[in-house]
Amino acid sequence: MAQSRLNDTIVDGELTFPGYTTYRKDRLFTNKSRGGGVLFFVRSNLISLRRSELEPQEELVVIDIRPRKSQKMAVVLCYRPPDGDVSSFSSALFQTLTTISKEYNIIHLIGDFNVPKLQGCFSDSIPQSVPVPEQDFMDTINSFNLTQMNTHPSRKKCDNILDLIFSTTHYQISDISISSEFFQTDHVLLEFVVYTKINRLRPATRFVYNFKNANFSAIRSELTSTDFSRVYNASNVDMSWNNFTDIFMNIINKHISKVKDCTAPVWIDSEIRHLRNKKESAWRRAKKPDSPQAWESFLKLRNRLKNLIQDKYNDYIDSLGATISDNPKRFWSYFKSKTQSCTLPQVIKGDQCTASEASDKAQLFNSYFYSVFSKPRDDNELPDIPMFQHQLLGSIQIEESDVLEILCSLDTSKAAGPDGISPRLLKECASQIAHPLCHIFNCSLSSGKLPSIWLKANVVPVYKKGDK
Repeated sequence: MAQSRLNDTIVDGELTFPGYTTYRKDRLFTNKSRGGGVLFFVRSNLISLRRSELEPQEELVVIDIRPRKSQKMAVVLCYRPPDGDVSSFSSALFQTLTTISKEYNIIHLIGDFNVPKLQGCFSDSIPQSVPVPEQDFMDTINSFNLTQMNTHPSRKKCDNILDLIFSTTHYQISDISISSEFFQTDHVLLEFVVYTKINRLRPATRFVYNFKNANFSAIRSELTSTDFSRVYNASNVDMSWNNFTDIFMNIINKHISKVKDCTAPVWIDSEIRHLRNKKESAWRRAKKPDSPQAWESFLKLRNRLKNLIQDKYNDYIDSLGATISDNPKRFWSYFKSKTQSCTLPQVIKGDQCTASEASDKAQLFNSYFYSVFSKPRDDNELPDIPMFQHQLLGSIQIEESDVLEILCSLDTSKAAGPDGISPRLLKECASQIAHPLCHIFNCSLSSGKLPSIWLKANVVPVYKKGDK
């Protein structure tokens, strides 16, 4: 959207559409009047990244879009105000396209350029009657082998074509048409297709414990009679912990099955699933020839299911409002599911590179975190620290009751760590595992070492400000 007319009083959250990533660049009011600006929405199933470092001061945004891992394109959205200087805009655009063309073979340049004096000059040679600033603009376009594709006037009562679609791969642009208006604007809305093969992003399949069908009584009974001598007789704390997890998780897996993590909305309960199964069975019967009664039954079940889902959804929304002060996490989980937002963007960028693979993202974060820590000394030697022994810390002994108290106070809504042990499991079996865990803690204190798995963590970067 060119000339979005946004400003800093409108936050990104007000512009969020479910299933889309929002990019914007507002006009700075210091030099120009209110208005202007550009707004860009990209489907969330496409890998996209804003390249703000490639953008000049003009009202222009550069988006990296990757339909496939092996293909990337730069989409440049512009707005040039009618009273803006064409020559300075052309110069800034030339510099931007020069930098972009070094990285991208596919460039789509779209927007409201307000160059009516170039009417009819995009397919032919430039007449001498065209003013010099407009000739500079066309020289910039031709320098990067960009082809103008739009032939529709920008206003209903005017023949000027102000909204232009340029592309280095014009064969990918097709079906340009005027779309129906869904909000008030002085320009017609353009709709077109960019042909490219898209590899859809699929979430990783995750399996979780089915606690609803867990037999905790059997687990506690078996743990009570289990011999933990392998834990007590281990030669070091690492082996002691590994032996404990082997014993504990083998018993857990024996009595609790794992199921595929359900991505359905939380208001889809067993009643809805049962009715949905009945509707699907009715659909299979209705498809058979000469079955008008089966078809009528299917239609009734479909309507019942639709109404039930709507009722369950309304009840859930009402409950969100009633519990938002006591349980805000529940509200924000719903908000995240509706906006399909992701804590970590599909593409992140460092100083000199971008990353879309998980390992590359982790390396970029690691490099950044390392860069902001204190620099090592030139001689790479640690400072001398005098040895000392604190008398009061030499006899710390953790009691089983201390461990039991902590286990019973665990928050079962928290996720498991790298060891895969859920807080729910630890809390349910607190009395049975307090003693072996107490031994491991005391062994760790006496040896001055931690189990290696305890030194690992699942780190989630939290977005604060700037380009996401």
